[in-house]
Amino acid sequence: MRIPKKIFIGGVNWDIIEDNKELDTKGMYGHVSYCASEIKYQTKSIGVERNRREVEKTVIHELLHGTLTAIGRPDLADDESLVQAMSCVWYQIIEQLTGFDKEQIEVYMWEYAKLNNADNIDGLHVCDCFKNWFMEKIMSKY
Repeated sequence: MRIPKKIFIGGVNWDIIEDNKELDTKGMYGHVSYCASEIKYQTKSIGVERNRREVEKTVIHELLHGTLTAIGRPDLADDESLVQAMSCVWYQIIEQLTGFDKEQIEVYMWEYAKLNNADNIDGLHVCDCFKNWFMEKIMSKY
C-alpha cells in the first residue's frame, strides 16, 4: 500500500506525516490531530525499523479516527477498541483491493525462476514470458 502525503476525509485535506522523533518520545506509533488535520505515523520505534505492514495498519487506524470524526461521530472515534478492530479489518480489505506488494511478486518471480531452472530473478520484472505466466497464475485464483 502506498501511504500518501495528503488525503481528503469528509471534504477536508489532511496531511499524512512520517514522524519518528515526536511520536517516539510519546511512546506512540501514530497520532491524529483534528485541529491541524494531520495524521502522524512512525516508521521507526526506538530507532528500530517497523514492519511495513504495521506502519500501514497504523495509518489506517489513524485515518479511521479522522473518518469517524468527519462523519460526526467523535464518540466512536474515541473508542480505541472499536477503531483498532475496524482498522485491522479495513487493512485486510484494502490489501486485497490494491493487489500485490513487492515481496509477494518476488515469491512468484522465484517460483517462475525455479520452473525454468534459473538461479536468480534479475530482469524478470521486464520479461514478457514472466509477465504472461504471472497473469495466468493470478487469473487462476479468481
